Amino acid sequence: MTDSTKTERRALDLERDVPTTAADIRVLRMLRKSCTEDALVDVQRLLAPTWTLAAAAARPTFENCPPFDL
Repeated sequence: MTDSTKTERRALDLERDVPTTAADIRVLRMLRKSCTEDALVDVQRLLAPTWTLAAAAARPTFENCPPFDL
């Protein structure tokens, strides 16, 4: 009989314990190749359509504001 209050901590062995199918491996390989072609394509999609470097540089900064504590 085992003690139900006692839990055994084991490290997760990613090579052995995570079930991976052949389809998973195929998709992972495809994604690995696509990341090297244009790594910034996903980041560029996050930008607002009207965003420009000049507009970002013109935004106010907080350099003259008093410091604050969190």
